[in-house]
Amino acid sequence: MASKYLFDSYGAQTYEHLKPIVENPATRPDLLLVDFFVDAAKDILYQFNVPLAMVFPQMPALMAPCSYIPGQPGFQIDGTLTSENASIWLRIRNELVLIHALPAIIRWRNWTNKMRHRAGVKYNLPVAPKPNYLVLINSFFGLEVPKDLPPLIAPVGPILADEYSPLTEPYESFLQNHPKTLYLALGTHIALSDTDTAKLVNGMLMAMKNGFINGVIWSVGNSGRRESQQNRVFTDSRTGSTISFGSLLKFTSDELNEKIGLLMEDKDGLYRKNCERMKHIARVASRRKELGADLIEELIYDSEARWDGQKELRPMDLQTADMRMSAFKAKSWHLVLVYTVTFGVLSGVSWAVRSFTWANRGLTRAWVRSALGKLK
Repeated sequence: MASKYLFDSYGAQTYEHLKPIVENPATRPDLLLVDFFVDAAKDILYQFNVPLAMVFPQMPALMAPCSYIPGQPGFQIDGTLTSENASIWLRIRNELVLIHALPAIIRWRNWTNKMRHRAGVKYNLPVAPKPNYLVLINSFFGLEVPKDLPPLIAPVGPILADEYSPLTEPYESFLQNHPKTLYLALGTHIALSDTDTAKLVNGMLMAMKNGFINGVIWSVGNSGRRESQQNRVFTDSRTGSTISFGSLLKFTSDELNEKIGLLMEDKDGLYRKNCERMKHIARVASRRKELGADLIEELIYDSEARWDGQKELRPMDLQTADMRMSAFKAKSWHLVLVYTVTFGVLSGVSWAVRSFTWANRGLTRAWVRSALGKLK
């Protein structure tokens, strides 16, 4: 949660700088394309109806839920990405994750509301299972668990450059002399404690001593990454294995050494086969950045013709109708109610007729005989 507080602390400042730009007709943008941390953009959408496209690195939590995917993306227990092979106990544990985190979430929510109030924002943004803005996910099915998505949520990743410059020094000569290099990239904003850093270093030294790897390239912060050729190093065939941030900090140096050994030895060739599969899928999926650009363009065109000042002339073309309806109507509960009442009335009438007929069976028998006699 510490990183969440860090990024959200800029929310009020971002809102205060963004609002004057949008209020001025000369500088008002046609669309806001922002990172998922920029919650101030949602307030601009809410207040000024400026179309919004938000980029997420993975499937957003609490959005587009699926009954066969337990828990929330990014907060799931190992081995339970879907309910297909998960036990009932594991599925229950996945649902309890957010309940366990509820006190921390409530504290964060209260802190956020106070910050918003100080900035003059005294309302809560609507929360819904489907967004009213465009969500672009810098990931792809295969890395993400496949599921049904509404039109306003689109996986368009991995978003890669069309081409990358070739390897230069010192990376070229280093990889040439160290064909079993481990590449360590922990993300843009990760901050390791001294203890975790020591565990990483010791684990890599153990792996080098055991002959699993013979070199390490450690991707550093922004200043260092300006000179780093991250993609070229990552995709080079001489990069034997990679360590990235996976939210797992409860590890030991021995475990790290063991896992590096499993990857590098790859006795059955399964890791290499899966890497090849993922590489080809990612290359095909990377073309979908064009789809992301098309969706942004479509959103701009739709918004230009959809509003007359503050009056909405028609709904969004990519928004499903259930987002503009009550849950009672969207889930057809009114039809279920009509069917239930109709069935109840018919059942009641049938029971009343049966009871009357049985209570007056002598009269009924005489009436039936009389009717049959007339037919003869």
